[in-house]
Amino acid sequence: MSEARAPVPGASAAATPGAPAAVPEASAAATSGASVAPAHGAAPASAGTSSVFRTTIAAEWIDYNAHLRDAYYSLIFSLATDALMDRIGLDETYRKRTRNTLYTLEMHIHYLHEVKDTDVVDVSVRILGTDRKRIHAAFDMYCARYPDPVSTAEMMLLHVHQGDEVKSEAFPPNVIDALAKIAGECNARPSGGTAPEDPPAIPGSRRMELRSR
Repeated sequence: MSEARAPVPGASAAATPGAPAAVPEASAAATSGASVAPAHGAAPASAGTSSVFRTTIAAEWIDYNAHLRDAYYSLIFSLATDALMDRIGLDETYRKRTRNTLYTLEMHIHYLHEVKDTDVVDVSVRILGTDRKRIHAAFDMYCARYPDPVSTAEMMLLHVHQGDEVKSEAFPPNVIDALAKIAGECNARPSGGTAPEDPPAIPGSRRMELRSR
């Protein structure tokens, strides 16, 4: 069963009850009136990735093991996906006008380091593949205490029209162009012409990929 992505105004954790301040790198913070978290405290995104979302950690997100409860990693990645939607043109205005949105078909999360309530996490995205209706994306979550990601998520997202009959819908040209731009940023070489740093490897599990239909 697919998970319908709620049409959250903007892409901020502040829209979620009990959520802390957030700083989407897209324009959502400005449009939603979300308060802004400090810019310091999170590790910079790795080369080969594009930063989209940053948030502090709410005290109620911490579990009995004194670190971030597993369910809230999913929430942070979901909010980062909302910020990605804003960046590629699938924002609130688009959703209201077209009744089109993204559904999450599949998500794999890897928990690599503990996240504490004092951390600020930064989420970056890599576009691993696209077709006319789907996005295969990888998200990497960082905090200042580690040079490598504290968590990674891999998602398959489907563009859907929520009419009388819910059905998949092809992306408009501007969204295809925006996705290609992000994918190009992730693969861009530095000005010196040398190969970019390898992006964080996705830990092994059952492989997720775009399959032809």
